[in-house]
Amino acid sequence: MEQHLPLSLCMIVRDEEDCLARCLQSVMGIVAEIWIADTGSADRSAEIAEAFGARVIALPWSGNFAAVRNEVLRRASQPWILVLDADEEWASSAEELLEGVRSAEEDGVMGLYVRMESLVGEGEEAAIDWVCRLFRNDGRIRFRGAIHEETASSILELGPEKLRPSALSIRHYGYLKKTIARKNKPERNLRMIREALRGDEGNPVLRYALGTEYFVQGQYEQALKAFLPLLGEVPFGEGYLSDLSLKTAFALKETGRSQAAIQLTGEMLELYPDYAELLELRAGLMLEERRYEEALRLARQAESLGGSPQVLYSASSGAGNFRSRYLAGLVLERLRRFPEACLEYEEALRYQANFEPAWLRLAVLCSALERMDMLERCLRSWSDALSPAIKSALAETLLDLREPLWLKDHGSLLAEGLENLPLAEGVMAAQLGDFERAVESWEARLMELNEIQAEEAALYRWGLVQLQGHATLPHPPVYGRAASSLLLRIGAWEAWEAWEGWEGWEGIRKGGGSRSIWETVPLARRLGLLRLPSEQLERLCAEGRESEQKDEGDGNALLLLKGAAALLAGQPKRALEWLSAVRAERNPSHAAASLAGSTHAWLRLAERTAGKACKAGKAGNAGKAGNDRNVGNDGNAGNDGNARNEAIAGGTGEPSRSEKNLESRESEDPGNPTEPGETGHFFLSELIGKPNSAFRNGGACPVWSDPSFASRTLLL
Repeated sequence: MEQHLPLSLCMIVRDEEDCLARCLQSVMGIVAEIWIADTGSADRSAEIAEAFGARVIALPWSGNFAAVRNEVLRRASQPWILVLDADEEWASSAEELLEGVRSAEEDGVMGLYVRMESLVGEGEEAAIDWVCRLFRNDGRIRFRGAIHEETASSILELGPEKLRPSALSIRHYGYLKKTIARKNKPERNLRMIREALRGDEGNPVLRYALGTEYFVQGQYEQALKAFLPLLGEVPFGEGYLSDLSLKTAFALKETGRSQAAIQLTGEMLELYPDYAELLELRAGLMLEERRYEEALRLARQAESLGGSPQVLYSASSGAGNFRSRYLAGLVLERLRRFPEACLEYEEALRYQANFEPAWLRLAVLCSALERMDMLERCLRSWSDALSPAIKSALAETLLDLREPLWLKDHGSLLAEGLENLPLAEGVMAAQLGDFERAVESWEARLMELNEIQAEEAALYRWGLVQLQGHATLPHPPVYGRAASSLLLRIGAWEAWEAWEGWEGWEGIRKGGGSRSIWETVPLARRLGLLRLPSEQLERLCAEGRESEQKDEGDGNALLLLKGAAALLAGQPKRALEWLSAVRAERNPSHAAASLAGSTHAWLRLAERTAGKACKAGKAGNAGKAGNDRNVGNDGNAGNDGNARNEAIAGGTGEPSRSEKNLESRESEDPGNPTEPGETGHFFLSELIGKPNSAFRNGGACPVWSDPSFASRTLLL
């Protein structure tokens, strides 16, 4: 039953036929009357408005939004006024609206802040703001500002208690990528703001609006020219100061001025200690600075706010809940506290099941830690809420992680996503070694492939031919780096190495290849590099260190890869050499430093206990078993599942203590480690969990190297 409330809906439109019906439909049966000013539409906007019972008035466009809106307000006859734009819709129920109005009337309130949820990008995320769009029909309440017009200032002049927040909300579609492209609003807004500034160049609100337009367009240098002077002019208490501070700090970060951003966020948090978005931004800055404990503290502080509506703070959706959880997970990964990171990602998904970044990180960790049961549990809980696009992205990641058996057993959880990946079944067969079935699968679906997928199928077939040692086929027409990445997916290492469109091993020798591996290949596929055949691992371990001398970042990345490969190849002393080299850099990797200490301890502990079950000489050289390709990779000695599970359950992950112990041994020769004593037991427990009981084959030789687990977590 329709329940018209004592409300007048007031709008202005121009050429809004694409979205006006959605807006008006959202208030049908709620408002008592609709007044719409048409400022010169050339489409069916007026016709659509009248079909919904609106009274349409034609007004000439004056270049001033406030003037036109106020002209419409004068027509309203109901005690309360609701203002919407055509690209918005009312998102609360009639009952909620009625309760908000009645409560405001009882308390003598003149206006209400409403939560504005602006969908951005493709609509998967939203920006949250608070705007006064519901107010009494009072001649003293009028819009101000030629653009970004508002009524809040006129209400506050009647008394600060006359304006308060509400639980009501509006959904805005104007920031969607397709809408921006169609209407070219950024250029229009910039033009109007500049025109307004010509007559009032010192106006701080207009200057803030100008900076905001540049900010939205990603023109951060231009945004800072407007924002930075305002920071010293806008007094505390102005509603937009918090947003100005947040945007300025972010723009500083994006333009390479992280230290200035850190200083600004620190100062602003003294004024706004409960601003979740600001806490998260500072936590991200601390993460980049490798101040991990501080980053984790800030993320936890943002989490503690619980994602409750923060009235008067602009924010992204998820600030204080799933975004804070995700950020905490990233920090915990850097601290090598992987099980805790998994739990944070799971909590993030509990808040927002469609948050793709958390799914992809969780999949990588579950695979690396061999906890795919956790991923299965999460999918069974929230699979129905996932979009097909996220299911496809997750399935792609699992293919990169080379989890064909898991996909075969649990693919129904990602069925909609796999339907969009017609080559997936063949890739899984190739990963399982059934090359004939792989080719049959791709050929059977050839007619339903688009051009890109057809090229990928040709590339996969070419890779399999190389993998089987058959005659070389002509290269299919796929550009180089995409080719290298796809060849890694099916394990066609020889084809990957031979691919002429990519630097391959020659690129690694010349110093450019590590950037291609590290930055072009996704994280999941990066883990796939550790599944190289033993001879390829040996070659990777044997490569020189020329690249690190040419580019510090690339060199560190390559050394990390070599360290992980050496562990997996059963060469812990070589691994320690590479990892210690990273630790000696000006900006060492925390993961490499931690693993260097751990490997150091593993070697010495192996030597100390070697006499009980194996000869000391063999243990001192990493043991015969550790250097044996078959033992190191067969999943029995080097990939002890029990030891790995103990590592997951019992690892303490105390990085601060690790770093102190590492610093105390900074000058030691990695090839001739000294007695670690209790420190060695600490490092061992950090990744293995129970050093005195986790022995291989029940003997006295400790599992000082679980190469699969250690190597995969190093590359995380």
